[in-house]
Amino acid sequence: MESCPFALGITGEQLQTAVTVWLPQIITVASLILVWAPRPDPNTRLGKLYRVLQIAAMAVGNARQHGMLKPAPPSAAAAEEFLRSLQQEQKR
Repeated sequence: MESCPFALGITGEQLQTAVTVWLPQIITVASLILVWAPRPDPNTRLGKLYRVLQIAAMAVGNARQHGMLKPAPPSAAAAEEFLRSLQQEQKR
């Protein structure tokens, strides 16, 4: 088998196996660890390992949200419409 020009001594079949089998498994396992692990202090060794896991899970930037998102407060027009609909239901 021929070696890939950009990978040292790795055949095309080995590279395909790595991309289609191992890469999704690595991403999945790293993502599962990040979901359950509390975020450590970034200046510790554990924090640096956590950063490597974030990169492996492709969870960089704001990919992992913390806390619940609060819904936007309703506008005044939406509140008035809701009150009107309640009043109409009470009249029935």
